[in-house]
Amino acid sequence: MANNQFDLAKIDFTTRELRGLPPAHAAYFVISCLAINEIAVIQKVLLMALNTRTLTQPLSESALQEIAYAQTAIIERNLGSKVIEYIKMTDKHNKLCRKKGENGALRSFLDEAKTTTSRLKGEPGYELALWYRNKVTSHYDVAEINSLIQSGDLGSDSDAHPIYLHKLNGNSFYIIGEQVVLAKLSEYGAPPLERIRSYEDWVLSACEAVVKLHQAFCIALTKTYFPTKQARTFPIAPAPHLVGGVRDVCLPILWKGEPESS
Repeated sequence: MANNQFDLAKIDFTTRELRGLPPAHAAYFVISCLAINEIAVIQKVLLMALNTRTLTQPLSESALQEIAYAQTAIIERNLGSKVIEYIKMTDKHNKLCRKKGENGALRSFLDEAKTTTSRLKGEPGYELALWYRNKVTSHYDVAEINSLIQSGDLGSDSDAHPIYLHKLNGNSFYIIGEQVVLAKLSEYGAPPLERIRSYEDWVLSACEAVVKLHQAFCIALTKTYFPTKQARTFPIAPAPHLVGGVRDVCLPILWKGEPESS
């Protein structure tokens, strides 16, 4: 049990304190907390999916390989889309606050945020992340997908695009959708595999960047409006099944057994 002990730090904000903040800062603070929670959870699942693909024992069946890739791609697209939303939200908050004027710690944060989001938008991977967000993740663009079906690089006329079916919910996978979306990669100059790696690298590094922005804002906000507020540290010891290793917990490919009746 001692190996599972963690020290958490807790800091509280009362309803009165939240409502006493400038509306732009209060809204950004709360939405940023919500967004970073979502990013953290999806990132955990992505790491599990990556472990499924990269553990030492290779997947022997081609169906398992395809499903493992599909799971990773789905999670990665959703994570990238969340990061895109965070960048857009931060840029809007930045413009609004600059119009009103900010000084001190919050002004320093605005400068840091502008530098960070500008860098992320200029890096390889951003353009594809934006396309995923606009066309196949946060929105489903039927016209865009039809264009890929009709003119995208889907191989020869006889190449097969599979669907795997199973009676248990969650065990069926429609790989055909992933393969059509992959045709988008052929529109870029770089080889598809290189493009995928560039996108994967961007998603993970961008996650780290926006988490740092969130932390910087929380510090700046607290210094400006709650300079005497302090966190309280306390230990917790979760049961072993609630703690996972970063490199050894896998996302299942298939479920077994029947769901319990309610």
